[in-house]
Amino acid sequence: MAWPLGTPLITGYSIGLESPVIETQMEQGPLRTQRISNSYQDIISISVIATDAELTSFRTWYNGTEAKLGAGWFDLNLKTSSGTQVAHSVRIVRGSVSVTTRNDVRWQISMQVETQEHLSA
Repeated sequence: MAWPLGTPLITGYSIGLESPVIETQMEQGPLRTQRISNSYQDIISISVIATDAELTSFRTWYNGTEAKLGAGWFDLNLKTSSGTQVAHSVRIVRGSVSVTTRNDVRWQISMQVETQEHLSA
């Protein structure tokens, strides 16, 4: 699945670690712990600036693919700590997409994506 906006203008991102463990409170005794993955995933908050045409293209892509369900992986160039841009395989966190207007005639598309490829490369 291809990212619809070409190389996006990313205005910023932050990194959080999603735990691969689910803990359930029990009536008695310690928490029940269940591992759902063997790796930590980076959660990255990004914002993309888009024109009207790019927003329409994004909405068509988002609503017509698995991206809306959080299941579609795609490549997205992200700037690493060394300042270089590297393609990362990411997927959109379900329910995290929001679109806001800006003072100029463009839109800001904000979302969270997750990746197993760490940004320190």
